[in-house]
Amino acid sequence: MSGRAAVTVLVWAAMLSVILALTVRFGRFGGSLTAFLPRGGDAVQQTLIRGLQEGRAARLVLMAIGGGSPGERRHLARALANRLRKASALFSLAAASPGRPDPAIMGFLQDHRYLLAPRRPWTAKALRADLLRLVTILESPAGLGAGPLLRDPTGAFFAAARPWTGRTGPATDRGVWVARKQALLVAVTRRSGFAIHNARAVMARIRAAWAALPHPACHLQVAGTAAITVATNRHVATQARWLAVIDAVLVMLLLGLVYRSAAAVGASLVPMITGGVVATAVVAALFPVVSVITLGFGTMLIGVAMDYPAYVLLHVTADGAVQRAARCVQTTLMLAVTAMVLGFATLLFSRLEGLVQLAVFAAAGLLAAAGAARMLVPAMVPAWPPRSGLRVWDRRITAVMAFLRRGRWLVVFVCLGAGVLVGTTPRVWDDGMTALSPVSPALMAATQRLSRDFGAPSMTYEAVVVAPSVEAALARSARLLPLLERLQRRKDIGHFDMAARYLPSLAIQRLRQQALPQPALLRRRLAQALAGLPIRPQALKPFVTAVAQARHAPLVTIGTMPSPLRARVEALLARARGQHLALIPLGGVKAPAAVRAALEGTSVPGVRFVDSRQTIRALLRAYRLALMQDALVAALLMIAVIAVGLRSLPAAIRVIAPMAGALLADCGLLVAFGARLTLLNVVALLLIAGLGMGYALFLGENRGGARPLAPWLCAATTITGFGVMAASTVPMLATVGLTVSVGAFLALLFTAAWSAPGVVP
Repeated sequence: MSGRAAVTVLVWAAMLSVILALTVRFGRFGGSLTAFLPRGGDAVQQTLIRGLQEGRAARLVLMAIGGGSPGERRHLARALANRLRKASALFSLAAASPGRPDPAIMGFLQDHRYLLAPRRPWTAKALRADLLRLVTILESPAGLGAGPLLRDPTGAFFAAARPWTGRTGPATDRGVWVARKQALLVAVTRRSGFAIHNARAVMARIRAAWAALPHPACHLQVAGTAAITVATNRHVATQARWLAVIDAVLVMLLLGLVYRSAAAVGASLVPMITGGVVATAVVAALFPVVSVITLGFGTMLIGVAMDYPAYVLLHVTADGAVQRAARCVQTTLMLAVTAMVLGFATLLFSRLEGLVQLAVFAAAGLLAAAGAARMLVPAMVPAWPPRSGLRVWDRRITAVMAFLRRGRWLVVFVCLGAGVLVGTTPRVWDDGMTALSPVSPALMAATQRLSRDFGAPSMTYEAVVVAPSVEAALARSARLLPLLERLQRRKDIGHFDMAARYLPSLAIQRLRQQALPQPALLRRRLAQALAGLPIRPQALKPFVTAVAQARHAPLVTIGTMPSPLRARVEALLARARGQHLALIPLGGVKAPAAVRAALEGTSVPGVRFVDSRQTIRALLRAYRLALMQDALVAALLMIAVIAVGLRSLPAAIRVIAPMAGALLADCGLLVAFGARLTLLNVVALLLIAGLGMGYALFLGENRGGARPLAPWLCAATTITGFGVMAASTVPMLATVGLTVSVGAFLALLFTAAWSAPGVVP
């Protein structure tokens, strides 16, 4: 290595070390599973996605204590809830039992009962019916403690409190929630469980609190968004790390078998390392958090950068001058890299943050890797006389390519068959979130099981009322109450919730306030109602005073409600795109079509029935179609770039046609074996397109002096790396790995079959 080359390598090492140190110091890693949730959409769709990301379900932690005796489980549940309540910075709620009503909340409901509770007419007849019920209670054994009822003979307080206290939950055993021989606990975090740093802190606190309790015969199960986030990020990171190690070992063995030179193998790692570090730094600089899923995917994608040194080293001539070989292939290499970067650039227009990060990672990494292959590999390995055995491999590969050319038309028939299969198979695409989720099915099942134990409402269906203001949203949703109660009686739905049950609109409160009788009128009507009843008028004086005060009391708004009540109401209201929405979760929906027809047939304006799964599916389908359109534009740009580089449009089409056929055949094979295509397959196809054009460009030069071994070795390393990835237990990684490994193999075969005959010296 010359002095100039040594300086180049040292400068590279220093710069890479500084970039890596700055990235580790200032970059934030971990990200959120919501990186693959769709963005955009209308007001209802935006609210749905935001609710999934930040709503109560995203902050819920469900726990179950099993084993031991019932007494031990109850004791541990209470003790664990007490310890978690002390971590008030992390948890807004931690409970193992329903608990006692908050006196401040009950006092608020008592003070505003006549505005919050519905009321029949204040006639003497209606008052007498209320007083008759009161007399029945007073004359019963429970009447000894019923004196306070005289201050509220109409039962307005109980009517106002019923929506807040009438929720069902799991069964209790001596004050502790239980189900299936387990003690249950629930906690609500202050931040979304999708935020990885918060989720880790929550899970660490729960583990520490549990470890501090004696539990020799009991075990704790934790489910919910925070548990899913931590487990999934750990699983993906572990898988990506081990897959990268296995991939690197296998590829290095393969390169060692071909090169028989430690210097050449070591130099082959430089572009991959450079690309990985630079790509991570760029993503960390442009995004607030680098998703662990981006790192997992990106590390495997940058692995293809090991192709670039192969294209340089395997084009070294007998004099062994690596620098001359680098200059010889630099135009073709930059064409291949540009084509791949253009393919991934289409992801920049995606509204999925995870795919945008992946596009930036791939583009930055591939460009940096190509630069390292051109500048650093010749500096590190200035002279590398090729072995004579490589010529033997060239001749063998040339013979294989000649054999493949004899069946080139078979490629056409395979592509046509794949096109027919993909075009005629119903439901080829899976646009659901499950297809993009790295979450373990076992962990998701545990969360769903505990949710059923707690009776947590399903978020699959809900009615949404869109209005220009909060007041209009409350008023319109209140008009749906009779319809929803009728659907409930018909068993079409099991239960529902709405903000208007807790907070009536200002217009309704005003009507109720205006309906309150003046003190003198109320006393006259009470006198008529008390005729013949064993209640003295003086006993109802506090009642008359309370009604008189309510006539002039300020109306209740969200801002005047106590924090726990305000939080529940705000969770059922939203704002998006300048519109206000009242959310009405529907649980136990047994007849979705009937519920949809009833809601959308009502005269209340702005009502929509929302199936969250179908809504997200529709959004993802729209994004996929947009991405495919962008990919088509990228394909046209690739043709233009390669046509300019080769100075021939027909030559560019000959380069791209085999690759396009390989993409179609790859999809056909996946569909033939029962797989359904997803957005991840589209990402994988973009990578295959770039790889295939590299193979075609270098095989297309095989006329007298080029080395056909180079693209075949590159294909072998790609198939090896992504074949390992296909064995991952993370569905997202396995999908990409299988698609790329099969597609790279087909791209090589199809390109070889349609390559021009050449002579290898």
